[in-house]
Amino acid sequence: METLSGVTVATLFAGLLTLGYGGLLRHVARMQLDMVTNGFVLDLQQIRSDSIFRSRPAREAAGIYLYKDQSNGYQILRGTNEVRRRDFLADYGTAVYFVSVPFREIQFTTQGSPRKSGIFTLAMKGFPGLKKQVEIQPVTGRIKVTDW
Repeated sequence: METLSGVTVATLFAGLLTLGYGGLLRHVARMQLDMVTNGFVLDLQQIRSDSIFRSRPAREAAGIYLYKDQSNGYQILRGTNEVRRRDFLADYGTAVYFVSVPFREIQFTTQGSPRKSGIFTLAMKGFPGLKKQVEIQPVTGRIKVTDW
């Protein structure tokens, strides 16, 4: 009888650990997606404020350019000079990628409004339900992040 109850307790404990492990992986994936999304939003805000507060010729405008052949990163350029390159796997160690990209070049006017507006969707590989949307709103240039 004691052996049977011991096996039952061990089975229940192993089952709870298995369920908890899946939840832990999902939680870590959500944290990684949040970290990458927040970095992207900070870069957008920096480019927007740079466009407002720095006057420079149009050929030297700052912008974010998403990779054409890959969906897992972007580069920040000021004119033709690269300021920073973001590769999600190399920089963050995560398998985050862009699912939806309405356009590849993000720039703002000197008033802070975007040249183009749209919604960028970021997702985590292996977790189809984990997605974040980053919306660049027209006219105001407000950047809004929502879970999807």
